[in-house]
Amino acid sequence: MESNSSSGTTGSPVRIRLCEHSEQAVLHTSWTDKNPGRRFFGCLYWYPGAPKTGGAHCEYFEWLDGSIGEQEKVVLQSKRDIRPLKQCIVEYEKKMEEIDEV
Repeated sequence: MESNSSSGTTGSPVRIRLCEHSEQAVLHTSWTDKNPGRRFFGCLYWYPGAPKTGGAHCEYFEWLDGSIGEQEKVVLQSKRDIRPLKQCIVEYEKKMEEIDEV
Protein backbone atom coordinates (compact mmCIF):
# COMPACT_ATOMS: atom_id res chain seq x y z
CA MET A 1 0.00 0.00 0.00
CA GLU A 2 1.14 3.54 -0.52
CA SER A 3 -0.01 7.05 0.13
CA ASN A 4 0.90 10.54 -1.04
CA SER A 5 4.45 11.69 -1.53
CA SER A 6 6.27 13.93 0.91
CA SER A 7 9.70 15.48 0.95
CA GLY A 8 12.60 14.08 2.93
CA THR A 9 15.46 16.16 4.25
CA THR A 10 17.11 16.16 0.82
CA GLY A 11 13.99 17.55 -0.83
CA SER A 12 13.49 14.48 -3.01
CA PRO A 13 10.03 12.93 -3.03
CA VAL A 14 9.63 9.96 -0.72
CA ARG A 15 6.80 7.51 -1.16
CA ILE A 16 4.91 6.94 2.08
CA ARG A 17 4.26 3.25 2.50
CA LEU A 18 1.38 1.88 4.53
CA CYS A 19 1.38 -1.58 6.03
CA GLU A 20 -1.64 -3.88 6.21
CA HIS A 21 -2.69 -2.09 9.45
CA SER A 22 -2.94 1.16 7.44
CA GLU A 23 -0.08 2.49 9.55
CA GLN A 24 2.93 4.25 8.07
CA ALA A 25 5.65 1.64 7.53
CA VAL A 26 8.92 2.09 9.43
CA LEU A 27 12.34 2.20 7.80
CA HIS A 28 14.74 -0.44 9.18
CA THR A 29 18.30 -1.49 8.35
CA SER A 30 19.20 -5.13 7.85
CA TRP A 31 22.43 -6.37 9.47
CA THR A 32 22.17 -9.98 8.35
CA ASP A 33 25.12 -11.61 6.59
CA LYS A 34 23.08 -11.87 3.40
CA ASN A 35 21.84 -8.25 3.36
CA PRO A 36 24.15 -6.10 5.52
CA GLY A 37 23.30 -2.43 5.45
CA ARG A 38 20.23 -2.77 3.23
CA ARG A 39 17.29 -0.64 4.22
CA PHE A 40 13.72 -1.86 4.16
CA PHE A 41 10.24 -0.82 5.17
CA GLY A 42 8.28 -3.01 7.54
CA CYS A 43 5.16 -2.97 9.69
CA LEU A 44 5.12 -0.47 12.55
CA TYR A 45 4.68 -3.40 14.96
CA TRP A 46 7.62 -5.45 13.64
CA TYR A 47 10.85 -5.62 15.66
CA PRO A 48 14.05 -7.65 15.28
CA GLY A 49 13.35 -11.18 16.50
CA ALA A 50 9.59 -10.79 16.18
CA PRO A 51 7.83 -14.12 15.55
CA LYS A 52 7.10 -14.65 11.86
CA THR A 53 3.58 -15.84 12.60
CA GLY A 54 1.19 -15.16 15.44
CA GLY A 55 2.75 -11.77 16.28
CA ALA A 56 1.12 -8.35 16.27
CA HIS A 57 2.84 -7.31 13.05
CA CYS A 58 1.56 -7.86 9.54
CA GLU A 59 3.65 -9.30 6.71
CA TYR A 60 4.35 -5.96 4.99
CA PHE A 61 7.94 -5.79 3.75
CA GLU A 62 9.62 -3.80 0.98
CA TRP A 63 13.29 -3.14 0.23
CA LEU A 64 14.07 0.56 -0.08
CA ASP A 65 17.26 0.10 -2.04
CA GLY A 66 18.80 -2.43 -4.38
CA SER A 67 21.09 -5.17 -3.22
CA ILE A 68 24.64 -4.17 -2.38
CA GLY A 69 27.68 -5.43 -4.21
CA GLU A 70 30.46 -7.65 -2.93
CA GLN A 71 32.74 -4.67 -2.33
CA GLU A 72 30.21 -3.02 -0.03
CA LYS A 73 29.71 -6.32 1.83
CA VAL A 74 33.46 -6.54 2.46
CA VAL A 75 33.56 -2.97 3.75
CA LEU A 76 30.62 -3.53 6.10
CA GLN A 77 32.08 -6.79 7.39
CA SER A 78 35.42 -5.07 7.97
CA LYS A 79 33.70 -2.35 9.97
CA ARG A 80 32.05 -5.02 12.13
CA ASP A 81 35.40 -6.80 12.59
CA ILE A 82 37.09 -3.55 13.68
CA ARG A 83 34.66 -2.80 16.53
CA PRO A 84 35.95 -5.48 18.94
CA LEU A 85 39.54 -4.58 18.05
CA LYS A 86 38.90 -0.96 18.99
CA GLN A 87 37.50 -2.16 22.31
CA CYS A 88 40.67 -4.21 22.93
CA ILE A 89 42.79 -1.12 22.30
CA VAL A 90 40.75 0.86 24.85
CA GLU A 91 41.17 -1.93 27.42
CA TYR A 92 44.94 -2.16 26.81
CA GLU A 93 45.29 1.61 27.10
CA LYS A 94 43.54 1.47 30.49
CA LYS A 95 45.89 -1.31 31.62
CA MET A 96 48.90 0.73 30.48
CA GLU A 97 47.64 3.71 32.51
CA GLU A 98 47.29 1.46 35.57
CA ILE A 99 50.84 0.16 35.08
CA ASP A 100 52.18 3.70 34.72
CA GLU A 101 50.52 4.68 38.01
CA VAL A 102 52.38 1.91 39.90
